[in-house]
Amino acid sequence: MHLFVERNEGADILRYNGFMYNNVTELEWFEEKKSNIQKGKEIGEIKKVTTSSLFFTDFSATKLPKGTILYATDDGFTGIIIVETEDETLYYMQILEG
Repeated sequence: MHLFVERNEGADILRYNGFMYNNVTELEWFEEKKSNIQKGKEIGEIKKVTTSSLFFTDFSATKLPKGTILYATDDGFTGIIIVETEDETLYYMQILEG
């Protein structure tokens, strides 16, 4: 899992509940799905910004600032975390590692 951070330098990722999530907001295939996803309850906030795989623990992110609130979805979409910034809504999808 930790090698993912090193192999994907520059990626916009976060870790929650032992899983890695990648920012999919701007991906073309995800565009039409956004309108069907509703923000649910708050699940926590980013506690650390790091690109070190050794210190990439739950609530760590590579680009989101410390204190950024993370939300679950409210409509059965599992594997998605929603982040609202002053400017936009971001969507992070759980990475399936194999």
